[in-house]
Amino acid sequence: MMGVVMTLAGIVVIGVGLHDMFHTLLHPTGQGRLSRMVLTGMWKVSKATGHRLGSTVGPLAMVAVILVWVLLQLLGWA
Repeated sequence: MMGVVMTLAGIVVIGVGLHDMFHTLLHPTGQGRLSRMVLTGMWKVSKATGHRLGSTVGPLAMVAVILVWVLLQLLGWA
């Protein structure tokens, strides 16, 4: 029973990650929910710290989004 639950949870995590990737990269609006949350969170942290990192926040936020996608896939397949 527990194996079935874990398998279904993994499928859901993989699906959420793929859905966000599709909506961010291939959908005309170009905004996945998770990606938007990560980007918004990074900008809020940047603003709260007085923009100390300057223009590197944008590229770092994009790297963070890609890392979230990779981690979701790793977690789902594990």
